[in-house]
Amino acid sequence: MKPLIYGYMRLFSDVTDQQVYATEQEMRRFAQAAGFQLAAVFHDVESGSHEAFYELGVALRRADAHDVVLPSLPHLSTNDVLQDALLDCLEDRFQAQVHVLATPATQDNLSPADKR
Repeated sequence: MKPLIYGYMRLFSDVTDQQVYATEQEMRRFAQAAGFQLAAVFHDVESGSHEAFYELGVALRRADAHDVVLPSLPHLSTNDVLQDALLDCLEDRFQAQVHVLATPATQDNLSPADKR
């Protein structure tokens, strides 16, 4: 059985369903190519909400999984301090290795202000 990997993304208000689907497919392709099984993708939809992030942590512990894939780091937060804190939480608290996709499709799913 392949090790599990979980995805996490923030759904920005200006992102279409097609862009979300394309990003999830990128995550699936990454997981398959890296030898993982993508177990689930968690989505936070409200600005400032981290409910799905915390659900991700519960899933990691429950499954004893240690890998997370993100479309880009701004999906954790566009605030650098909070982004670092959430990244530390994944790496230290949940002992997760964080994999960040860096493809044009994932960059399309950022709000224009975040494409820096």
